[in-house]
Amino acid sequence: VKAVHHEVKELRSDMTQHLKKMEVTMRTVVEQMSGDTKKLQTVWEDKLKEVEEALSDGNKRLAALAMNQLHKGITSSVSSTTNNSDATEEMNSQFVFIKEQLTNIFQFQKDDKEKYKRESYELLQGLRSVQAQLVRVEVKIDTQSMALARIEKGLDKIFTAVRQGLIQIRDSLQGNEKEIMRLRRAWDEGITQIETAVDNQGSAAKLSQAIEDLKENNDIFADDLNATIRDAMNKQFEDMKVKLSESNKIDQQQVLAELRSMQAQLAEVLVLTKDSRARLEEGLQMLRRTVVNVNQRTCPTLFIMLPRDFNDNESLMADEAVERVTKLYSFVMDSSSRQDILVDLLNEREYLALVCEVCHQPQYPAIELTKPKEIVGKILPLAKVGLKVVCTVSNVSSLGRVFGFPTPVLPPEAVDQAKGFLESVGKSSMDDFKELQKRAKRDHGGEEKQAKEGAGGGGANEEQDMSEGYCAREFRRFLKEVDPKDEWCGLSAKVTDDGYVFFICEECYINQIEWKSTWSKLSAGPS
Repeated sequence: VKAVHHEVKELRSDMTQHLKKMEVTMRTVVEQMSGDTKKLQTVWEDKLKEVEEALSDGNKRLAALAMNQLHKGITSSVSSTTNNSDATEEMNSQFVFIKEQLTNIFQFQKDDKEKYKRESYELLQGLRSVQAQLVRVEVKIDTQSMALARIEKGLDKIFTAVRQGLIQIRDSLQGNEKEIMRLRRAWDEGITQIETAVDNQGSAAKLSQAIEDLKENNDIFADDLNATIRDAMNKQFEDMKVKLSESNKIDQQQVLAELRSMQAQLAEVLVLTKDSRARLEEGLQMLRRTVVNVNQRTCPTLFIMLPRDFNDNESLMADEAVERVTKLYSFVMDSSSRQDILVDLLNEREYLALVCEVCHQPQYPAIELTKPKEIVGKILPLAKVGLKVVCTVSNVSSLGRVFGFPTPVLPPEAVDQAKGFLESVGKSSMDDFKELQKRAKRDHGGEEKQAKEGAGGGGANEEQDMSEGYCAREFRRFLKEVDPKDEWCGLSAKVTDDGYVFFICEECYINQIEWKSTWSKLSAGPS
């Protein structure tokens, strides 16, 4: 019996993996197709309905026939509308596996009706998730706005030799992810040490030592640099010591922000497809309402709060999960909501999910918050951005992951309730973010708040703290505490060819690499 259960568990795991791969393949196909995707959508919808009816009636032959027709119709369309033979072959192999699983499901029909029902439901959910990829994202890109956005406001580039030299060090590592990560972490440790000295109003000697440590760690990677550039970098680090030790906290924060933006560029340069670039732009426009410069980010800042863990199938029914998310986010939908009620609403453990900035899908496993009452109030305004981004590209039927379910498809009983929630998110504005952030700072400032009150208030310094992004800083500190190795639920930092910093999931990364490889082959022409 144990052996059979183990085999079934492995089969279910394999099916999930194949369905996820099928989603990725379908997204690739849709981006490369000429013309619209209406024909594909029609074929998929009609045949999937037949499969669903056959499973409901327990009709094995009709289910097999409908799945064969779906297989043939989709692969035929893919083959005729794209030149990507690899995608056609991949889609074909995935369909073969799914058809085998369909046959296996019918083995449970007589002896275990509950298992038959559950397995059928999971298969249909997975296929619906694949179907959702057929809707191509059409986002108009305002090229003038994009050009202006590339020139991030609020910072003069003081240490250009350090910035340019660091980019050359990155490029000299030639995409070696391990070496780039070591360099990135060396900078992270150095900047954190400088930031600690600034926050604690440390002595000039401590600040100078922190910068010296960063300079020495950076110089280890600068062996292959031109000697002139290397000397210029080290001279500017010496100038940095003087500037930081002689300036006030506002100027010190400016230098820190510039150092963070330098560190953020330490990632692989990745060329995005047009649709992926459009989705990235849409999310970054919202993020710009919360931080001075999105390119100062050294960790993901797009996330959502969950009412339950992805893997928890017991604690909340679907309608209860939707209700709880609605209550949780009510505190950022309306800036006049009382914060003390939020504390009472929180459980002993809460969960949040990081969001990929290309596909805008929540990532799992979810991050567990063991002390939510200490952190949620500080970062919840930032979670509103993640929610807006995720809901912008989703419809009601594909919001499952927002409510803590492992697949995008919501159970039918929760759809009506989720529709009202989606409408309220759509109506909410990001214009009140500054006010929400101030309230979070006032109510949850913690030790930093107490120190300032003891010193007689903040004044201009407090305004600077706000403009630098209180919620983003608190979230970065929290994330570093719970994820010291920067695993980020599988997300990785990347940079576009014109300098945008973003965080992408493994599936989207593979998708972009496959697209780039295919495009290179097509550009090369016939051999």
